[in-house]
Amino acid sequence: MPTVWIKTGQRRETAEISVRDNGGGIPEEILDKIFNPFFTTKATDKGTGLGLALSNDIIREHGGEIKVKTEPGEATEFIVVLPLTAPPAAPAEEPTWTEDPADST
Repeated sequence: MPTVWIKTGQRRETAEISVRDNGGGIPEEILDKIFNPFFTTKATDKGTGLGLALSNDIIREHGGEIKVKTEPGEATEFIVVLPLTAPPAAPAEEPTWTEDPADST
């Protein structure tokens, strides 16, 4: 029977969310591609391959990371690790002004 387990936890400076299933696992030959935009194992008209890529981008924007553990033929677990404090904000960029030579007085 298909089952999904969800766990949450906290370490010193991070929160973790684990999602594990008892599906077929991820084959080793595609494991390094699963976070690539538009990568999918579905038929061309059945999936866009953006879910994991977008999730990875969002998690990284928040200073975190997503890890994957898989046992082909057994299970897959995704672990999202997020900092408990917000990452330092990037300094605001100052606009780059160009002077119009005809405008000099």
